[in-house]
Amino acid sequence: MASEVSEYIFDFREKKYKVIRRYGPFSVGSWKRFSHLKTITIDEADDAIYEVIFGFHSNKKKIIAQFEAYESALHFANLAKKALKVKLVDKIEING
Repeated sequence: MASEVSEYIFDFREKKYKVIRRYGPFSVGSWKRFSHLKTITIDEADDAIYEVIFGFHSNKKKIIAQFEAYESALHFANLAKKALKVKLVDKIEING
């Protein structure tokens, strides 16, 4: 039995993202706009895994990108912040 795997592709220049769902050898996905985006947050998921979380106004929809290095997560989040013009909350820096 094949399991579902999801991944994201981001196009900050066009302000959109694509959710790709893979089922075995097959993949499907469509482009969506970053509409109603509220914040971008950097947080630590587990030891050595950092997440960049795109939070929307509905609070139900979240997109999460994971990184092994904090510097990579911060760089990605800053690119998104600049392109999408939303607030960035760095919980790693806050919690020090």
